[in-house]
Amino acid sequence: MTKLASLLRVACLFLLWICACSFGFAQNPRGALRGTIQDASGARVPGAKITLRNPELALTRETQSDARGEFRVEGLPPASYVVTVDANLFAEARAEVTIPTSSVREINVSLQTKALAEKVLVTAPTQSVTTESLDTGSAVHEAVIYRQDLETIPLAARS
Repeated sequence: MTKLASLLRVACLFLLWICACSFGFAQNPRGALRGTIQDASGARVPGAKITLRNPELALTRETQSDARGEFRVEGLPPASYVVTVDANLFAEARAEVTIPTSSVREINVSLQTKALAEKVLVTAPTQSVTTESLDTGSAVHEAVIYRQDLETIPLAARS
């Protein structure tokens, strides 16, 4: 019986040691942030760039949302962060998040489509007054004078 009791005692000490070690490793003071990126209709946005900044700690972390529009950033010191989300064809979104000690904070970001500014320049050849034939039978001549005509008209003060 003594051999069985000592073996049982060693097994109990081993289990106690494993439990103590697991509790020691579980006390990680750092936190994490996870979340989803979606558009205004609720559809997930893959490939969005997520940036976390904390100016007090001089810390910046970047990641991208996966194919399901989800992301996760691990190992963050407990602090307040500015989260910036940027995706193609969407307006940039910002949020402030506080990461508590030893926990995972969740955030869902809804992106709005950005207004597309488009500039269209239309050019067409204009028919100059000087190339139109003049009706010499009438004292009244109707024509449109374009900028090009004014710039090229000969003047006494201009050579």
